[in-house]
Amino acid sequence: MPILSARNLSVQFKTGDGRVDAVKSLNLEISAAECLGIVGESGSGKSQAFLACMGLLAANGRASGSVLFDGREILNIPEKKINSIRGNEIGMVFQDPLASLTPHLQIGRQLEEALQAHTEIAGAESKKVCIEWLDRVRIPEAAHRFSHFPHQLSGGMRQRVMIAIAMICRPRLLIADEPTTSLDVTVQAEILDLMEAIGKSEGTAIALITHDMGVVAQMCERIVVMQKGEIVEQGSPESIFHSPGQEYTKALLDAVPHFDKPRKAAARRKTSANPVLAVQGLKVHYPFRRTRSLLGRASKLKAVDGISFSVQPGETLGIVGESGCGKSTLARSVLQLITPTAGSVSWLGRELAGLSRAKLKPFRKELQIVFQDPTASLDPRMTLGATIGEPLAVFRPGMNSRDRRRAVLAAMEKVGLEPGLLNRYPHELSGGQNQRVGIARAMINEPRLLVCDEAVSALDVSIQRQIVDLLKNLQEEFGLAMIFISHDLAVVREIAHRILVLYLGRAVELADSDAICETPLHPYTRSLIAAIPVPDPRIPRKRPVECRRGDLNSVLEPGAALRFLPSKLESDGASYIPKFLEPLPGHFVEEFDSIHDDQRTLATGVKSDSGRKQFPR
Repeated sequence: MPILSARNLSVQFKTGDGRVDAVKSLNLEISAAECLGIVGESGSGKSQAFLACMGLLAANGRASGSVLFDGREILNIPEKKINSIRGNEIGMVFQDPLASLTPHLQIGRQLEEALQAHTEIAGAESKKVCIEWLDRVRIPEAAHRFSHFPHQLSGGMRQRVMIAIAMICRPRLLIADEPTTSLDVTVQAEILDLMEAIGKSEGTAIALITHDMGVVAQMCERIVVMQKGEIVEQGSPESIFHSPGQEYTKALLDAVPHFDKPRKAAARRKTSANPVLAVQGLKVHYPFRRTRSLLGRASKLKAVDGISFSVQPGETLGIVGESGCGKSTLARSVLQLITPTAGSVSWLGRELAGLSRAKLKPFRKELQIVFQDPTASLDPRMTLGATIGEPLAVFRPGMNSRDRRRAVLAAMEKVGLEPGLLNRYPHELSGGQNQRVGIARAMINEPRLLVCDEAVSALDVSIQRQIVDLLKNLQEEFGLAMIFISHDLAVVREIAHRILVLYLGRAVELADSDAICETPLHPYTRSLIAAIPVPDPRIPRKRPVECRRGDLNSVLEPGAALRFLPSKLESDGASYIPKFLEPLPGHFVEEFDSIHDDQRTLATGVKSDSGRKQFPR
């Protein structure tokens, strides 16, 4: 008997534009210990079908049909009965971690709530179990982060907290709605290993909702393809990937980016003697105490520590690295959304660092950002049309309402949003649709620099390809400069001219896109590349290089900067020794000798002469 069985499941929503059929007569089964992948474009009904099963539809939504869990009907049952099942027998990892976590509660308290609601574990034992789970999902400094609030964590860390909350009671069915969307590839590989291990050891069934075809190819035993609320194809990974029967499935597979076979090179950048953006020695440090006592030692969290780079007109600089390495902090400090501790940010020869809010306002039209979390950056009280048109009201106050509406519709068309969505609100859109709203809002004033902070991470592969192509076209047409932040190296390689690799708030490698991807010099870069999921079920899933397994990526960890030193690598059987490498022309590699020089002397027996090494000399 399947652990979950849906029969003729339908979901409708009442909106101002009429009734919307999100799910149409869905028939689906999941067996115990089975991993089922559900794929399809944004708005295909993937998430709404399982939200209906959990009784979590919006107020204007209605579900009909039948959903049996372990032989019991759970569709539209009273709240008290479904509450005894949620989190205990069925766990769910939501797509949007910031909107799902309670902002005024510490993450440790939220983990304890889930544990105490369904078990008898309490007190010190409860805290111990919660910290163990934070450690299992690779939250750096788990005991210290236990008392942090959601806004103090990066997007990837918040997603890992959600996974820990869903798994802490060891449910029989885990519904994972885009569980790796905000995670970098190395953590994604370990999270998938963790979910797979729990599924096998506990007999937990997993419903994996995702747009990442590489993930379903490597993890799922069966795949369901959905389009416009209906199942159009289902089968084994081999049959879906190598002999798809539907044109829609073929289109999805054609849109998947391949790291080893990039679709096409990014548009050639325009050469210029002067860059549009020049960043020198940028630092963002935060003071904190490791203990709550008055005598607790004060320290500095170096989120960004002395990064320098430039961006030419028409150039795209890709920035990659794990969650917490400083990618988003770097982007916000460049745009002066965060005040830098030190360093210089020059835009067209004009220094931005230190300018007041009023003096920065004229630059906002030319400097735009697409945020990582679309739902948190959109006003829930504003319609889609009002949200996209708001920048026009600020920077073009003389534009009448008719012209503004026309400009909004044109921007929606460019990012693949239907005109009928104009009067919808953020909660009525899918995660991918909300991300497209953020992109349209950023581009409507035709900025000269666009910072994309995981701008395509929530998009399905077909729309992701459209957005990447759109950004390339805009770049060629307007000479748009871009900073493209992503954990997906396959996407970064398609759009970026150069790639900057960050580790612990510092730049470890900077070179042309092909040089980074084909001949990486730093072992950390090699680790990121090794963890990329391959969209082919016949190829075993790769793991990060052995020198990283079991280590935490945290600037708070004293020995974290020593992780890639020769002695560490040699002890793990690796052969990377930086001082013997001959870098490619224009390839920059930075060592972390200057961070803990005394510790390096103890670790390697060699004292650094100049602290930091730069190549070429």
